[in-house]
Amino acid sequence: MIGNTSDQNATIDADINIAASGQSYLPSTADVLVKTNSTGISYWGKNENKQSIKVIFTRVDNVSYPMDPNNNKGSLVDKSIPGLYFTLAANLTPPAGYWTGWEKMPIYMSNDSSVNQTEPASVWGCANNSSAQLLMNATATFTLTFYTTAEFDPAQAAGKQVFATRQKVGEVTNSSTAGGQIDVYLNGPVTITTAGCGAFKAEEVVNLGQTTVEDLYAWDTVNETPFSIKLQNCYGNPSLVINLSSNQVKDNKLVNTSGSAKGVGVGLGYILTSSGADYLSGLDLTKAVTLDSRYLNYDASGNGTLNLSAHLAIIERSALTGGTVNIPTVITLTHP
Repeated sequence: MIGNTSDQNATIDADINIAASGQSYLPSTADVLVKTNSTGISYWGKNENKQSIKVIFTRVDNVSYPMDPNNNKGSLVDKSIPGLYFTLAANLTPPAGYWTGWEKMPIYMSNDSSVNQTEPASVWGCANNSSAQLLMNATATFTLTFYTTAEFDPAQAAGKQVFATRQKVGEVTNSSTAGGQIDVYLNGPVTITTAGCGAFKAEEVVNLGQTTVEDLYAWDTVNETPFSIKLQNCYGNPSLVINLSSNQVKDNKLVNTSGSAKGVGVGLGYILTSSGADYLSGLDLTKAVTLDSRYLNYDASGNGTLNLSAHLAIIERSALTGGTVNIPTVITLTHP
């Protein structure tokens, strides 16, 4: 029987603190989060037909944490995040005395009897041992491990918290009703951020060529010039937020901060390619703008291209003079 030092029927709480922030997971990855807990317990025994020597690690909530159909040790972390699972292993000190050793250890929180239970390797007792006796003090060490399957979508998981409140997930008990038990709790929260795009082209020089003051007066946009930002390893083909508001902007155009020309700036747009045709839309430079994934031209490997276009345009007609246009610009890409 499992109890504490003073009571063979005690219930012992094992709290596994799993709080973690900024967790960034990719699909099909083992051991993305590992946490452990060691809890003191005691072994008790007596000679009684109703006693069981079998120890079993049962799941207490099969609805909230359904099993991984491909892993008899795995449980779904949260129904809103397909493909994110956890295993929970219990490793109990080998008993000595009336019980000696374990047939197998660790055991796992599961519905499957092949992995969730064990018995002492050998057992002996005395006929007059009719009352419960404290046999030895021991330790139960629990190991929680998160893993992901191919179904996991980093973009879908981004920003979510799991185990935000203390949750009881399992019990370690004798297979009979006799004796105490260990109630296993998980304490979060675990905050998941997106795995995002692994890399993108960090620097791009866009050459807008030459024009005349007369052309700037005559046309709303001059020297429309496409350019691209390369995106890599964007799992789940996520939408992206583009933000240029940290730059100096006037009349929705980038101000010529490092060039000699006056009254002229640069406008930006984004390009949607559909059925072989390009469609250009103006970009609001004063705020963050969410670009749907269809604008990002993802391929099957999660690599994409954000196609943009830049042009020269007048900011202030009365101040327009010739010269150079040089505008260092920071383009920030994040997930919604």
